[in-house]
Amino acid sequence: ALRQGPLAIEDLAWRFLPSRLALGRAAFEVTGRVSGIAVRAEASRGIGEWQLRELKASGEAKAVAALHPLAATWDPAGTLEVDAALLTVANSQVSGAATAEWREAGLAISPVRPLGHWRAEVQAAGGPATVKVTTLSGPLRFAGQGTLSTEGRLAFAGEARADPGRDGDLAAVLNLLGPRRADGAHAIDVR
Repeated sequence: ALRQGPLAIEDLAWRFLPSRLALGRAAFEVTGRVSGIAVRAEASRGIGEWQLRELKASGEAKAVAALHPLAATWDPAGTLEVDAALLTVANSQVSGAATAEWREAGLAISPVRPLGHWRAEVQAAGGPATVKVTTLSGPLRFAGQGTLSTEGRLAFAGEARADPGRDGDLAAVLNLLGPRRADGAHAIDVR
């Protein structure tokens, strides 16, 4: 496996797509594994831009631990899936939309399994991307929105709360996410 920073690139394969030349693009179907996450996409280069089409990535959440020391400390469990129909990069600006889901989520600091199933939706139109997080199911509920800068800085505000009667089980996670408000939710503020 090749290593670049914290990412391990494994089983990388690409197949040239000559039919895209008629559209003025050099394109390849790319498949592989990046730090244990299976990735598939069509990558192409046109005049002044790069595109990723039909990006699909999936794998175990524990693979995220290789990306950041904090993630390794929390020892994430469950599965991750990322989908993006079209992402375009031109002049360091990203346009497009992507969806990420964390299913059957778990963390080392909580005995509750699963904590939930959450979805993040990211939309970009050349400037900072908007990020929206929602809970699809589970006892730990998240909701919020924010922005992701082109440099990768996240600004996010939202809340986390436990299903009724689960505050005690989820106290460790909720207290790490943010202070408790009068309405019982914990405020999340990332800057």
